[in-house]
Amino acid sequence: MKKLLIPLILSVVVATSVSADQKPTYPAFDAQVETKCQWINGYTRKDGTYVSGHYRGC
Repeated sequence: MKKLLIPLILSVVVATSVSADQKPTYPAFDAQVETKCQWINGYTRKDGTYVSGHYRGC
């Protein structure tokens, strides 16, 4: 019984220490960070129409 228990415990310890060093990635969260609100200054289009400043991506 001890012969089976020791390798099992060692494998759990090694697996936990390896996964603790890696940073988890959250693709959905990263996409939300990139789409944060941005202020766009007012500008004039080619056809002469003025577009007032506004927030984009909110």
